[in-house]
Amino acid sequence: MKVAFYIRFRDNAQEALNYYKEIFNAEEKFVQYYTENMTDDPNKIGMIYHAELEFNNFLFYLSDSFVDEDYRSFRLILEFDELSDAEHYFNVLSNKGKIHNKLEKIPIGPMVGLVEDKFGVLWNIVKV
Repeated sequence: MKVAFYIRFRDNAQEALNYYKEIFNAEEKFVQYYTENMTDDPNKIGMIYHAELEFNNFLFYLSDSFVDEDYRSFRLILEFDELSDAEHYFNVLSNKGKIHNKLEKIPIGPMVGLVEDKFGVLWNIVKV
């Protein structure tokens, strides 16, 4: 069994696809763009209907959305064995985004940091 996560991006899924593909060295498995026979809305033509990325056995699905999205109800979690890897992704994802909590040891466990990337997606970075 595999688990996938699906995120819709307000009119910028192509930018998000390219961004996540680059920073995670992800494989682009599939991209389907809106065509004229898929919609009556000419503004959707050329936008991403559905795309799939895969990295480290993680499936990341995404598409364009035509309404404002709120990513406050979930967080994606990246766990790392090496501090250097955790620090790298903490810095990359927070670039042009926002640091909510520094990457630091918590009283009852590992090092954890919380960043919001430039698309508004929340990421917990964990050094186990």
